[in-house]
Amino acid sequence: MAFILSTVTEVAFGSFVKTRGIISVQINTVPQIQRLPVLGSALPFAEVRQQQNSVSLSRYGGGPVYSVIASETCVDANTIKFKFLPVGCNPTGITIQDEFFVNSYSFDKQINQFGIETWGLVDKPTITFSAGGQFGSQNKVMPRGIATGQTTPGLNTGVILSPTGQSSGVTAGITAGNPGVGRADITTLGVVTSVGGSIATNGSEDGRAQVTIPYQVIDI
Repeated sequence: MAFILSTVTEVAFGSFVKTRGIISVQINTVPQIQRLPVLGSALPFAEVRQQQNSVSLSRYGGGPVYSVIASETCVDANTIKFKFLPVGCNPTGITIQDEFFVNSYSFDKQINQFGIETWGLVDKPTITFSAGGQFGSQNKVMPRGIATGQTTPGLNTGVILSPTGQSSGVTAGITAGNPGVGRADITTLGVVTSVGGSIATNGSEDGRAQVTIPYQVIDI
């Protein structure tokens, strides 16, 4: 088991170098393996392996701004740079430096607290296969679908909605007590055009946002 030391680990995200404002990073690179069996043999004819890095990154507000406008052509959507260079108590074997697609974004700010952005990142999946001692790979592109989300109005949550097609809703609740305190929140929903660059101060405002950004992997 490898232990990573946060004080000397380098993380770069977008145009922000090193660990500026970053709170935590979670990385998953577990491959998916599909074995192709054949009659008369205990060994598979071939193995198809797909591997895709996924990252969950949390940082204080004011991070990079990333456009999530839907793709109009069969090419890769825009990406953002991410680098993870860990230093630990023993060799970790984990070093990632790649262009990533943002597939989710959320924001949360409590009263008199700093706003926190959480970014979900994925890179382009790679596929390798083994058969007869030969290895190969497939070319792929990742266009983006329509990103949708919801945000608290009147606060810079880092979520920019398209001005057309917006709708609003209200959530409210109260519990018994003396005086008995409740809360009501207004949420605006719509198509999202960009995420990031949220409020970073610890003022008296509070708010939240959530965005899902779909992609389609296409073989070419």
